[in-house]
Amino acid sequence: MESNNIVSKVIEICQKFPEKKAIIYQNDQFFFKTHYEKVTYRQLYIDVIDTAKRLKKYGFKQGDRILVFVPMSYELYVIALAILYIGAVLVFVDAWSNKNRLSMACDIVKPVGFIGTLKAQILRLSGAIRKIPIKVISNSLVSNSQEVIDQLRTGTPENVSLENEAIVTFTTGSTGAPKAAKRTHGFLLSQRKALMAHMSLQDNDVDLATLPIFVLNNMSLGVTTVLPNFNPAKPSDFDPKKLLEQINTLNITSSIGSPAFFENLANYLVKTKTPSSFKTIYTGGAPIFKPLAIKLRQAFPKTDVHVVYGATEVEPVSSISLDDYIQQDHSSGLPVGKKVDSLKIKIIKPSNEPIIINDNESIQKYEVSDDEVGEILVSGDHVLKEYIGSPLEFKKNKIVCDGELWHRTGDAGRIDSKGFIYLHGRVKNRFLNVHKKNVFALPIEQELLNIDKIEFSSIFSVKDKLYIALEPENTLSRLEKKNIISMIKDKFKDLNIDEIVFIDKIPRDPRHNSKANYEKLVELYK
Repeated sequence: MESNNIVSKVIEICQKFPEKKAIIYQNDQFFFKTHYEKVTYRQLYIDVIDTAKRLKKYGFKQGDRILVFVPMSYELYVIALAILYIGAVLVFVDAWSNKNRLSMACDIVKPVGFIGTLKAQILRLSGAIRKIPIKVISNSLVSNSQEVIDQLRTGTPENVSLENEAIVTFTTGSTGAPKAAKRTHGFLLSQRKALMAHMSLQDNDVDLATLPIFVLNNMSLGVTTVLPNFNPAKPSDFDPKKLLEQINTLNITSSIGSPAFFENLANYLVKTKTPSSFKTIYTGGAPIFKPLAIKLRQAFPKTDVHVVYGATEVEPVSSISLDDYIQQDHSSGLPVGKKVDSLKIKIIKPSNEPIIINDNESIQKYEVSDDEVGEILVSGDHVLKEYIGSPLEFKKNKIVCDGELWHRTGDAGRIDSKGFIYLHGRVKNRFLNVHKKNVFALPIEQELLNIDKIEFSSIFSVKDKLYIALEPENTLSRLEKKNIISMIKDKFKDLNIDEIVFIDKIPRDPRHNSKANYEKLVELYK
């Protein structure tokens, strides 16, 4: 009988292609030369089985939530797979999480175990982490055993149901406590199917992993994963020359990453006229404006580049090729392609309030007219069904109608007559123009980037005052600023712009370091 445990897909790969390389990473113990460890799926399997046994000796069992705070490394993925193997729940937190965020995560999911590096154990000073019953230093779990295990053919993971929790991840939580996304084994299997259909990595690909959670999907597909020579917690802060050496040395063929990551790399490639070995690139997690899209095409002229739209609760929603993206008109929304086949999608009237549909009502009463901008709703098997410990968040972010669950993405967008989706920004960041009509941020921010010498922009409101923030490429003179302000006020006459400010660096989101952090901007100008 086919296993419902998502880790069974990785075990199948280990059994089918034992000598294939699973993970490649740089061994920093070689001080005078670059040395890469190349771990086969056979060795991965052996280490997972060995670590699973050690987890059980520590007292972990099926259903236990285990908070893992380990840097992106081979060790992290052995521990993650071993947790899933025994039927326990992997509680995954971002590498950039601070003590406060970890404490909030503990309060929400109440884990029974904490696994971290020796350095991370200092976080035990946090009251919430101190209360966790079982605490384990990560390197005591993974031994890189050379033992030959006959179970390579016979070992099976713990039997689970499709509804059992597998992984818990967290939303960014920029406006308060993060939401704990409950990813069941059924959800992960459905998501794997959707990713296979629409982000088609091949089993002969060598993939540079810049988003830690995607490595698990790579291993379930038999893809060789290379762990990057930089800190994924800071996706735009790395030496592109060193990273390019890794890419070309290992003949890396694909990568999934944030716009900020690819922008840093693209800047170097364009400047030095250096090619990369990439054949396929997927980028998303933040808006990609046309200037960056054009730069990516210049940097990767022979690479198949795709822009992907999705969220913590549903990935992917849609995708579009970079060339189609560049050709589209961005003044009426950022194009993100057509929805994936396994999803249903609707556009409803923008609202900041929960939407509860009674038995005698239809969701149609909330829908907008054709090609009108509203909030994007999605429904399907790889749409997250619930959050942990927060019925209020379910009420705010989900709609149930006729037994079908719809997720409110919080994104404003529209769908044209051909089914193409266009993003307009976050619903909560809308404001009214002089005609009392809703205006959304992204099309305006795109137009602002067409202004010479402007690198990044944001439009936001604080206490009924409308601000435009501009990040110049270099220091501007007083006259240059005056001319830009005059140009903007003339161009956007139907907006009640109260103030235009110049900022050396507009705050970005902590996860992808790619999109404007509106919440921080609001704090700055309160």
